Amino acid sequence: MSLAGFVAELKRRQVIRVGVTYAAVGLIAALAVIWIFPLFAIPAGLVRGLVAVIGFGFPVALALAWVYEVTPDGVRRTVSAHAPHARDPGHARFVARTTNIILLVLLFATLSLILWREFKSVPPAMPASPDSAPSPVAFDDASADEKSIAVLPFESLSADEANRFFASGIQDEILTHLSRIADLKVISRSSTLRYASAKVDPGEIARQLDVAHLLAGSVQKSGDRVRINVQLIDAGNETQVWAKTYDRTLDDVFAVETEVAQVIAESLKVRLTEPERIAMALRPTSNIDAYALWLKGRALNETSSYDRANTAELLDIHRQAVALDPTFALAWAELVKLNIWEYWEGYDGGQVGLDAARAALAQAEVLAPDLPEVKIARGWFLYYGERQFAAALAAFHAAQRGLPNNDQALVGSALIERRLGRWQLTTRDLERARSLNPNGLETLSVLGESLIAMREFDRAESAIDAGLALKPSDPYLLDMKAICLFNGHVDWSEIDRTLAAFPETPASIGSRATSALYQREFDQASVLFEQAIVAAGKDDSPDNYKDYIPTTTAMRLGLALSEKSAGRIESAAAVYQTIKQNAQASLAAKPDHTNVRAALYAVLGMAEAGLGEATAAIADGERATALIPEASDAIDGPAWLRYLARIHAQNGDADRALPLLTHLLDITTTDPQTVRLLEIDPVWDPLRKDPRFQKLIATDSAALTKHDP
Repeated sequence: MSLAGFVAELKRRQVIRVGVTYAAVGLIAALAVIWIFPLFAIPAGLVRGLVAVIGFGFPVALALAWVYEVTPDGVRRTVSAHAPHARDPGHARFVARTTNIILLVLLFATLSLILWREFKSVPPAMPASPDSAPSPVAFDDASADEKSIAVLPFESLSADEANRFFASGIQDEILTHLSRIADLKVISRSSTLRYASAKVDPGEIARQLDVAHLLAGSVQKSGDRVRINVQLIDAGNETQVWAKTYDRTLDDVFAVETEVAQVIAESLKVRLTEPERIAMALRPTSNIDAYALWLKGRALNETSSYDRANTAELLDIHRQAVALDPTFALAWAELVKLNIWEYWEGYDGGQVGLDAARAALAQAEVLAPDLPEVKIARGWFLYYGERQFAAALAAFHAAQRGLPNNDQALVGSALIERRLGRWQLTTRDLERARSLNPNGLETLSVLGESLIAMREFDRAESAIDAGLALKPSDPYLLDMKAICLFNGHVDWSEIDRTLAAFPETPASIGSRATSALYQREFDQASVLFEQAIVAAGKDDSPDNYKDYIPTTTAMRLGLALSEKSAGRIESAAAVYQTIKQNAQASLAAKPDHTNVRAALYAVLGMAEAGLGEATAAIADGERATALIPEASDAIDGPAWLRYLARIHAQNGDADRALPLLTHLLDITTTDPQTVRLLEIDPVWDPLRKDPRFQKLIATDSAALTKHDP
């Protein structure tokens, strides 16, 4: 066939018309997909897939036009005149319809494959009910080894000491950008801080953090100029994958942070969705001075103990930042967290911190309601400020979808899940948080406490020991370690040797005093409790409280019980009187914090029971349980029930104490009641001759304990 004949055949079979029509329509469709879909944050992978399908359809359309003639009467198969069914229009329609169905099926299958590949590791949407159990984020553990990174502390080369915080701030911002990528495992900054000055082999760092890659760098700031050096290291062979130096003005720092994160994603072959790419490109503020304050706050935040002085300093820094830029949503979100912490710890004496947190949250949500950091701030406000646990949990889950590598959002979820009595979900989220922040003291503390609640003392002790390796003098960890020893060990000489090795703190002295009390060495217990009271002094840091009760008060309760058990009734009464007067004075001040009021009523009831004022003791103990009932809070509710049981025991009222003890043995809660403690704690001595109590402690504790599914 000649060229002219071939062209004529193309025209006869309508191939050219079909090609031109398809090209025009396909081009319009492709442009619509490219321009419109990103406006709705539809992933880039889906956009590319749809364009590819449109392009792939062009040669298919030409082939079909050649095979099937398009006529005014419809479509018919083009065949030789001698072929069967050549002139059968019914057969032609059947073939055409069958072909169209096949093409539609192939198109649907192609789109389904693209959608599956795009979304298989993206966090699923949360169910409507906050009480549902599925994880809010899906993680691909199979690819965690290769697609994993730790951003090491950046070295500051600035001559001005005041600019040294800038290096840690830049590091933290790059890490935050990376944390938005669901297809990448990113280690929290608090886990890499310990390597700031230590000369540790990169391979060893990667092994300790369980990552395949490290990012190292340095920052030098001089005036409005910044030099940033970064290098990506393959930890397996300790080779440099990529390195670059950026010399920029301060205004260009944001672009550098975004570019570094994107280059790392490309180098590690990490799938970056369009919403993640857009989120990384957002500028947090247009005011560079406000940004510098923000970076300073981030650097201080990592080393803060959140006592009164450090909290006040952080508040001042972020107030300055929002004064310079009232549209700085991240700074407003941080103010929410700091103010609500100030309220929760009672630093401001009541309502001031709560009101300030509420105002800051309102401002942050007006500016950036969809920002994950704002959702985290909302979660903390609802949790600490308004005790709306289900709503707070939903906020943390929403934040995890935007910051899948943020361990704080996971810890927040875990804290609330255990308030709702969902202990298995609590440990799941904490283990995930620990994988992202293996050196995170808070995560290890909450994990240890949660495992104690589930009476898994061996696992709890392992997590607590990991925390003590990071901070040997942490009073909270030391207290939990003692709980594990008292419940999980029976050799008192071993327990005492372990306690003696603790650093000298009020908590460790108190643990040794409690050990002596449990061993009925009452004289030694009294001496140690008095030492702990003196050591604690008037320290009002968060670490110096237990169950919202100051360490000095908790130690005085132990001292009074030791004196009473030793037969020194007048001495015990004097201590109980001091506790009573202090609690009454604190209640007279009308504290706004519900937990603080409950704690004061519980302490007051214990003192009154010790003084023989049974009726008043019961009334105050019940006030504590009424303020925070177990049904509304699976953590604090049982704590006050336990105090009420102790009040009944001190009153010698077995009829009221024993039902509570049976219930407490049967539930999961922090600092749980155990049969072991019933056996050794002198507070239960008034009940020991009761046959029902004897039967209770003779029962295997495993049979009395139900772990949540």
